[in-house]
Amino acid sequence: MFDPAQPEFMRDMCGFIAFHLGSLYEYYGKTAKSLEARKKCEEYLDSQEKDTQWMLYAGLSRNYEALGQHDEAIRYSKKPFRF
Repeated sequence: MFDPAQPEFMRDMCGFIAFHLGSLYEYYGKTAKSLEARKKCEEYLDSQEKDTQWMLYAGLSRNYEALGQHDEAIRYSKKPFRF
C-alpha cells in the first residue's frame, strides 16, 4: 500500500500518513524528522484534500522557521496564496 512500485500503492494514504507523521515528529520536538515526513507528503500533494494541503504548508513553514531558514518559511507561508 505504501510502496510506489506496487500496484496497490495508494498516493492519497501515503501522503496522509506522512502528513500526520510530520505533526507527531513536530510535537515530539524532532524538527528535521518532521520536515522529512512533510516533504514526503508534499510529493503526493495533488492527492490531498485542500485543508490538508493548507495545513501541510503551515507545518512546513513552522519547520523551516524552527531550523532558522526564514526565507523558506516565508515561501511556504505564501504558497496557499497567489502573491
